[in-house]
Amino acid sequence: MVSPAPQSETIAGQSGSSTAPLIEACGLPEIGTELAGKSLRIGDTGPGPFIVIDDVIKVRAEVAADFWDSASILREALELEAISDQASPRWAHRIVAHATAAIYGETMLRNHTAAEHPTRWISRGVGERLIAGDHDMEGIASAIADFLADRDGLEPSPKGEIRAASRALPLAHPTEVLLTLGGDNRQTVDWTKGTNSYGLSPRPVPWRSQFASCTASSPSPRAFDAARDLRHDLVAAAIDDVLDDAVESVADAIRVEIVRAFELDASTDVVLTPSGTDAEFVALALAAAHHGPVLSLVLAPNEIGSGSLMAARGRHFSQRSPFAEDLALDTPLSGFESALTGFATVDVRDETGHLRPPDDVEQDMREVIESHDGPVLVHAVEGTKTGIRLPRIETLVEWEASFGDRISVVVDAAQVRIDQSTVTAHAESGRMVIVTGSKFLGGPPFSGAVLVPDSMSNPVRRSGVSGLSDYLSTNDIPRRMVWLRSAASPRTNFGLILRWAAALSEITSFLNASPEIRDEVMRRLALGVRQVLDAAPHIRIVESPYTTIPTPDHRGLDDLPTIFSFLVVDRDGEPLDMEEARRVHLLLAIDLTDDTFGFVSHDPSSRQVVRQSFHLGQPVAINQGHGRVAGALRVAIGAPTLSQIVFDVTRGQNWRDRLDLELADIQGAVNKIAHLLGTVALET
Repeated sequence: MVSPAPQSETIAGQSGSSTAPLIEACGLPEIGTELAGKSLRIGDTGPGPFIVIDDVIKVRAEVAADFWDSASILREALELEAISDQASPRWAHRIVAHATAAIYGETMLRNHTAAEHPTRWISRGVGERLIAGDHDMEGIASAIADFLADRDGLEPSPKGEIRAASRALPLAHPTEVLLTLGGDNRQTVDWTKGTNSYGLSPRPVPWRSQFASCTASSPSPRAFDAARDLRHDLVAAAIDDVLDDAVESVADAIRVEIVRAFELDASTDVVLTPSGTDAEFVALALAAAHHGPVLSLVLAPNEIGSGSLMAARGRHFSQRSPFAEDLALDTPLSGFESALTGFATVDVRDETGHLRPPDDVEQDMREVIESHDGPVLVHAVEGTKTGIRLPRIETLVEWEASFGDRISVVVDAAQVRIDQSTVTAHAESGRMVIVTGSKFLGGPPFSGAVLVPDSMSNPVRRSGVSGLSDYLSTNDIPRRMVWLRSAASPRTNFGLILRWAAALSEITSFLNASPEIRDEVMRRLALGVRQVLDAAPHIRIVESPYTTIPTPDHRGLDDLPTIFSFLVVDRDGEPLDMEEARRVHLLLAIDLTDDTFGFVSHDPSSRQVVRQSFHLGQPVAINQGHGRVAGALRVAIGAPTLSQIVFDVTRGQNWRDRLDLELADIQGAVNKIAHLLGTVALET
């Protein structure tokens, strides 16, 4: 439960200290981290609420006496300091900085206060208009300029500065907010809680142990800083009226970095997509354009993204997309009706939840291909939610030789838990590959891409797929893919660009460690995770060929388990069902020392266990037979974990100490689950 921030309180023995609200605001994660290296003073600021000179932010005493005022004004001051020449900021900079503070008050600040607390220092209604998507940017900029002229005792803004600011207002959202835009309903954040439907914050949460990269993760400080810096660069480009060229250049640079990261041929095209789910539309459109309407054959329907089944059929999987609202769920995208002739799925587990033999799974897929009189789009999976990889590469090679142009292959490698050489092998064989920057690679959710081999870039047919304009921007598509680019929206998905910039910072850090180092550290970490889970009496690992820890052989991620799915067994020896597992997943991420949760205890060790917060992968349904479905939680190791072990000296004196710290966090999660079993909190 969120409590109001204090307006005054006793600090350092001073009763009713007027600086208490300012101190409270400085302690907010989104404020305090940005204040580092700057000086903050209270004093005369003239008619306005603050001034910024030479990295010194000075606020009025009456601002410092109110939490909401302090947080809002500090956010405006920090933004102005970041985007302008401090000595003489342009009007455009002032307008954009104020808009950012207004949006901050309507979003992130709501997580820290029980109710809205209006302030006379921020223009009323501006934040709401920008969040609602009001397109009258020049009108909004003009309203802000009038407000600031009155508030700060300034001469009216020149019209040219208002026009310059209006170009930048779409980027005036705080970085935390912009990272959540340009996607579907999954990205919606409840700002009173500060988290999305996955329980994730859009800004770094270094106090929470994160092992949820198989679902999604909050950004690391490194990733967030990369996104923030790019946003500031784009604000400058917009004010200078060169935003279109800047965005195109950034998108091209992102594509180049993705090609380099996966060691692909330079001729490989990269289509950026809002998520791995949206990437299915690109694969289907390209397959149909090359071979005519296709049958879409999907593997492991219960272990891929929840919306992927609809997307693989060319159907809307959410009511919202980057460029459209109120979409009709599970209806075809415009132009995709003629891209599909059929749809089929093959399961990888039997009715009791056990993994089926690979030969049997591949035979079922082959029979679907043989029985269909026409082209087939085959979905291979390089890592399901539980880490399964099928069909095998040698099987794909045999099918391609046997069926020729009758099949197209798209490899769902959205988890990116495979070695670079495997991605390269798929692309060189003419297969499309779906990757994301937000799973193993640790960027903020959501960021997808389709790696398109040269042979697939220029289709023979030009099928109409106008529905792609709801999902893709022209900036997302390479210039030479003219046909696909013409089907996209001319608007820019700034959120997607920022998310990929964040993800690439993590990719770079991960690849900075040599393959030998990565293999050794990840292998030891996986072995330690396995040992912790095996030792817990209330934990049962969901076994598969992919949970065995290999001996050191430096083959990279291909043979190394980085997802451990496990069932939680209750006191009766029965695994938790999906609803119970979801409840455990939620409670793991919350400090449970609040009496609301029924964990009143005077035992310091018990309180420490339930106080810690852990983010694990969301539960996956695992059949148990006889109609019973259990929910398997997941511990997932991601690239940021390796970077912390290898490079982050703040987490320990040497890499072994830092590895032990990660394993201690896993043990902490296991201990907290033990406390949850049979409690009131789990049952309600």
